Amino acid sequence: MSETEADFFVLAHEPGHDQEALPLWASAREGLIRFDEAGPPVERIDLPDLPGVFQLHNVLSLEECEQFRLIVDTLGFHDDAPVSLPHSVRHMRNLNWLVDESICATLFSRCQPQLTELIGGAPSLGLNARFRFYRYQPGDYFKTHTDGSWPGSAVVDGKLQVDAFGDRWSQLTFLLLLSGDYDGGHTRFYPEGESGEAIPVHTPLGSALCFPHGGHPQHYPHAGEKIRRGIKYIIRTDVLYGRTPGSEKLQRRWMY
Repeated sequence: MSETEADFFVLAHEPGHDQEALPLWASAREGLIRFDEAGPPVERIDLPDLPGVFQLHNVLSLEECEQFRLIVDTLGFHDDAPVSLPHSVRHMRNLNWLVDESICATLFSRCQPQLTELIGGAPSLGLNARFRFYRYQPGDYFKTHTDGSWPGSAVVDGKLQVDAFGDRWSQLTFLLLLSGDYDGGHTRFYPEGESGEAIPVHTPLGSALCFPHGGHPQHYPHAGEKIRRGIKYIIRTDVLYGRTPGSEKLQRRWMY
């Protein structure tokens, strides 16, 4: 067993679309990512043609991105994923890692100053520890779909707690780019529906693309363009918001 593999354990097995038991990895200890002590502040760029969609730049450094890539390549990817969509729709490879609090807290502390708006009258409370890693190689793509909302998960007494807090639910997708040397792979949004004109968005290495999901009125159908060259690595997680009477109607889980 490699040193990297010894730092993780399989927390649970979850059913995929085609496979019955996909591993959900968890950290065996904290500090698996060595975060830089100082760096440029996170900058928010709102996309004027897509209300509610924005990018956060400077979330991760080049070295931090490389650490994530090395870990997930060692753990190994699968064609299937624990969601309702088949591989023919989400044509990439997948790995799920329930990260430890040091990772969630560091990333959220960097981004929180740019996540100040209330959704359903509730503030942002953190990132979902369920990090879904996707690796796109040439020819891979993600067909048009809409993201679902999720509760905040955690490891409690060595076991998976899917809704670990009871007071929060996700309202925004948080797509964090771990690589940049590839062609294609834009995120294409369809603000007028799937039959309307697409707006392509390129997100730089180390930056996050954030947009409403679930039952939020500003959620958009979107797709991942086919990769023409290189490898695209991303983290999909979620920004969690407090549960309030005004936010209950936004908490629709669409299984992705």
